[in-house]
Amino acid sequence: MPFWPTIYPSKKEGIQPYAKVLYLSPILEKRAWSAVVGVVAHELAHIVLRHPVEGVDPKTYNDNEKAAWLKVEEWGFVAQSRRCQAIHKWRESYDKYRIQKLKDNSG
Repeated sequence: MPFWPTIYPSKKEGIQPYAKVLYLSPILEKRAWSAVVGVVAHELAHIVLRHPVEGVDPKTYNDNEKAAWLKVEEWGFVAQSRRCQAIHKWRESYDKYRIQKLKDNSG
């Protein structure tokens, strides 16, 4: 994780898509089933909530992420939502730790 979306056709081309396509990375096949359910529900929530994919500032991005997880829980996938969020939070903090270690060791 993360799984970045691919958008086609692009709004930049002046074509407004009339359908949404959710591409799921083959990496998901190697994940635990509960994680797969959580990720798929989360991405579908973004579509249902009509969240834009491009040109979003960090605050809006974070707000959209929270709203998507709330929608997943509203649909009844509370355990899967909490598990995915915990994994994401752990990875985020681990990444910050690794970056700090690299900075400490480089100077």
